[in-house]
Amino acid sequence: MNERIESVANEFFTMMPDNVELTEYTHYIVRMCAAICKAVGADQVDNASLDYHLGREMGAEACHNLIRKHFGVEE
Repeated sequence: MNERIESVANEFFTMMPDNVELTEYTHYIVRMCAAICKAVGADQVDNASLDYHLGREMGAEACHNLIRKHFGVEE
């Protein structure tokens, strides 16, 4: 397990009670992945057109929604 995954696992399991199920952990990972899409869309690119920024935000939102839908994870 790489350091990032180990860090996320530690973060999750310190927030949750001892009887947490693996399903809850996998949903947490999916939500984190989807959040990365939104973060990428929120990043600003200097000297880019408004259309570029809007398209980037829409693409990031679509990525976010597709990841959640694919894995069946709600908000």
